[in-house]
Amino acid sequence: ASSASASPPKKPQATGRVDGSKTPGAMQKAEGSASDDGGFEERVRRVSGLRAGLYADKAKRPELARVLLVTAANSAYWAIYENWACAAQRLGLDWAVIAND
Repeated sequence: ASSASASPPKKPQATGRVDGSKTPGAMQKAEGSASDDGGFEERVRRVSGLRAGLYADKAKRPELARVLLVTAANSAYWAIYENWACAAQRLGLDWAVIAND
């Protein structure tokens, strides 16, 4: 009997970073603070606009077009984030990640 070799699991890919780029699977700490001259707030607005809509397929549920799914993680919780991201990707979700370190 032959045994089928299982391929390694795919690494989860986040659909957005806090800097607004669409580079999958990466987190980047937002620079600046709420007291800055709007740079941080502008970045949050830009990412919110890019990530709005609960699903990656924006046509799937247009009534959720204004919903934003946000998660946060730091390096200590990276494995937990990867697990969550894998499940979210299987469900076809779109989200933004806030890196805490």
